[in-house]
Amino acid sequence: MWERTYEGDKRRSEADRKKCLHHIAASKEWIIEGVHYTWVNESFNRANLIMFQWNADFEKHSKPEILHILRTSYNDKLIIVKREKR
Repeated sequence: MWERTYEGDKRRSEADRKKCLHHIAASKEWIIEGVHYTWVNESFNRANLIMFQWNADFEKHSKPEILHILRTSYNDKLIIVKREKR
């Protein structure tokens, strides 16, 4: 999670990142997108719905690990978005 500044983007410390994520996940409505699956368990726990869509890079590298995490702990909330073949 990055802090956006006029001087450029700065990576947040782990403590700041955790505090920011907690604040977002405690809100009534929110959407989190990105590839930060290794540290966003709190948001997964609080989510009503998890949508997962992948691209070619995920297919090769991260997909098996991400799907394992989601199917093992959050399968009741999981929707996998697939593009319809034409």
